Amino acid sequence: MMRLICRSLFGRLHQGVLVLAAVNLGLMVTFLPLTAHASVPKEPVALHDGDKSNSGERTQHQLRELILNIPTASREQNYRGTVVYFRGQTMNSLEVVHRWKEGLVQEKLVQLDGEMGEILRNGDEVICYLPNNQAVRLNQSVALSPLSSAALDAIKLEQHYTLASYGEDRVAGYGAHKVALMAKDKDRFSYLLWLENGSGLLLKSILMDAQGEMLERFQFSSLQLSVQISELELQPSLTVDVMKDKSNTGKMASTPTSGLLQSWKPGWLPMGYTQVEGKASYSERRANGWSQAYSDGLSSFTIFVELWSRDAMPEGGARVGATIAYGRKVELSKGAIQITVVGEIPAQTAMKVAEKVEFSLP
Repeated sequence: MMRLICRSLFGRLHQGVLVLAAVNLGLMVTFLPLTAHASVPKEPVALHDGDKSNSGERTQHQLRELILNIPTASREQNYRGTVVYFRGQTMNSLEVVHRWKEGLVQEKLVQLDGEMGEILRNGDEVICYLPNNQAVRLNQSVALSPLSSAALDAIKLEQHYTLASYGEDRVAGYGAHKVALMAKDKDRFSYLLWLENGSGLLLKSILMDAQGEMLERFQFSSLQLSVQISELELQPSLTVDVMKDKSNTGKMASTPTSGLLQSWKPGWLPMGYTQVEGKASYSERRANGWSQAYSDGLSSFTIFVELWSRDAMPEGGARVGATIAYGRKVELSKGAIQITVVGEIPAQTAMKVAEKVEFSLP
């Protein structure tokens, strides 16, 4: 529960748990379509390799390199500022202090709305400081901005998204190049990105569905780039005893259905989504389930397969911003299994993935 509270406080920082946390904690989720539109320009700048222009557009090669550089630009420089997240009809703001020192990411995120909360990162160590002088050490890192931790691949990117340039703009006082990644099918969302001209840092992003309706927006409202970050700025505001996140460290329970949890496979995956290596280690430490993440290199989703219980997510879908959680109960001869698909994919796609999960019955 501590882990869920931490990640629900910090909104989009862990999309794989956000909707589940919202459901478990009784937070507001929506099944309704949003009405905000992203206002995608109708005429993108024409892109051709080798073209040059004085008006701000990039060649196709330059545009590709800008996008592939997003994770590095987010990680390997110093900055501080305020970030605003819009997810559906909710808004959250965070203060961020980020330092790249001797090959190590050091970061402090402070929740500015609602209850006080902080996340501190020092390399692979991540600690979430909660209200009431509580703190928990997380067993995985968090991502401040969309795409900052994505495993971007040029070939996959252009197989499933159309890259387009929309010229120059300004965000938080910095000049930025506006780029679109438009999905080529209905199994993924599209992105508008604003990349800072000098560093390539992602200053703003809009995630939208096939109708052009805005699902999520990330944006720096204030920013200082290439600054000196002191040790004091990276210290927690509170000094408390830190507990370890033990949510995924138990051994799988031995039950009549536990064998089935290791004998499942996805019967259908949207085109371009492949298994993310290393993510399955999460499943080995769950006390009652199994999981696996899949990605097209830009967006991702996770399939959770667990023993069904009375407090399981209700069957059907729930959405917070762009993140969908679709749950399905499967009755097998040896017991009931809960399948939940969580990720930034359209609802119909999540439903199809969940409905097509197959079990190898003994």
